Amino acid sequence: MSAIKPPKLVLSQVLDLPAAVAGFYVQEAVMAKVNGMQNTTMKIRLEDDIREFNATHRKYADRLAGAFFDYIALASFGEARHAPVQAKLYIPQIFYKWNRGSNQETIKVRNQTYRHALKFDPYRFLPTLATLFYDGQWRDAYGGKRWGNIADAGMMYKKVSSTVFIDHAVDLSHNGGSMFSKNVLFQPYDASNYLYMLSMKRKFSILEDDCEFLENLWVAQNAKPFLKLAAKLGLIPASMIYHSCQYVSIEFPETIKWGMLPIMESDILPSYKNLSSSEKLDEDDENDDEDEDEKEINIAHLMARAPMLKPYLDEIQAKCKPMEQVSMF
Repeated sequence: MSAIKPPKLVLSQVLDLPAAVAGFYVQEAVMAKVNGMQNTTMKIRLEDDIREFNATHRKYADRLAGAFFDYIALASFGEARHAPVQAKLYIPQIFYKWNRGSNQETIKVRNQTYRHALKFDPYRFLPTLATLFYDGQWRDAYGGKRWGNIADAGMMYKKVSSTVFIDHAVDLSHNGGSMFSKNVLFQPYDASNYLYMLSMKRKFSILEDDCEFLENLWVAQNAKPFLKLAAKLGLIPASMIYHSCQYVSIEFPETIKWGMLPIMESDILPSYKNLSSSEKLDEDDENDDEDEDEKEINIAHLMARAPMLKPYLDEIQAKCKPMEQVSMF
């Protein structure tokens, strides 16, 4: 029986996203060509190998799709805490943690929010977050309809094939560019090179000898045997195997074993839609690189909103008490 891994390890940044995605598309292109070619003596001879390559590609796609889903759920949960008032006062399960010792709330910075998210069921909170992103009042730099699209995309997981899910996810973008820019699960990467690689994928056949897709790119090592298979079948020149791309080993993040606590649309306190834009709270203190787990909310800030929170505090406390007892694995 394998040891349970702590959240810090589960949420560590291990996946080389551009190389993993480039490797996925190389595998996809090779298998589409191989499966679509007419039977030849060589193809018949390699029938068992081809079957194994198809299975390997499906497993790779499933692992990558799973990593994408976990990322989308975590990133959406983290983005929701930016809601000017909605998440802070109207979905307290996301933003607040009841501190029995000091009898007050504590704020969650992004890294702490990710660990907090593990206690909840993403299949139940993603629809809620989509509602929050679409209907809430957001500043240009946070949330909004683009993040609603991202939460919607997360809900496609397991409802469509892994290939379709991945292909849709890589094209999504949020307010600042690629949605895969949050510091969790994936290693930091050059977003401009990543988007350039995706544009090459859209413009050209990946296996064209003069295609720039394989030039000067980092590609998952897992893709190299697929190129060798294509060369053996005469689908590409052998030189493409050793094109100017560089191969890199891929490590997938640990699959997250999410908790069971629900956050549903009924948990959005009913008055949040009636707020005017003038009631937005200041969000300028965001720091993605911040390591501290919690910051105390200014007492005066909380007391000013006490009349709004008072009817819900008992319910919030009752819901949050079991959070520490529920296994996130």
